[in-house]
Formats: sequence, C-alpha cells, structure tokens
Amino acid sequence: MQLRPAANEPESQRNNSPETAQRPRRTAFLHPGYPETAMLLSLPALDSGGIDFDTALAACGLVAGNRWSDGFFLSDRSGSLPF
Repeated sequence: MQLRPAANEPESQRNNSPETAQRPRRTAFLHPGYPETAMLLSLPALDSGGIDFDTALAACGLVAGNRWSDGFFLSDRSGSLPF
C-alpha cells in the first residue's frame, strides 16, 4: 500500500529516502531558573525554518504547569531582552 506523506512533513523530506532526508531544524526552549544545559522542550521548525509563536507559547505553557496568562519568552537569562 502506498502511503501519502504526513501533512506536517517538510517539503524537502517528501519523496526522499530516510537515508538522504535531512532532519528538520529544531528550536530548544530553556527556563532561566534551571542550568543552561537543562532543555525543557524542543520543537521542530517544519515550515520555512520558524515556529509559530502561539504554538510555542502553548507548548511551553503546558510544560510550565499550565501557565497561560503570565507566560512570556526572553532572549537572555537576565530578562533584559524580551521578545
């Protein structure tokens, strides 16, 4: 049986063998209260290299104990570079 590619599979991986397909780039999410090596979440960038902001915020909210109303992203540990 011939299966269709997954709907969220990157175009670059369709019709390629698993040996030649590139893995999608991933974005790691860290928490400023944990050591830098403690990655809380990693999401694949399936489209042109980015991750939807709201999708990332919802996923991180789940990992952070359902913090929906006061969750936010930072670019650095000190909080001086908010997104």
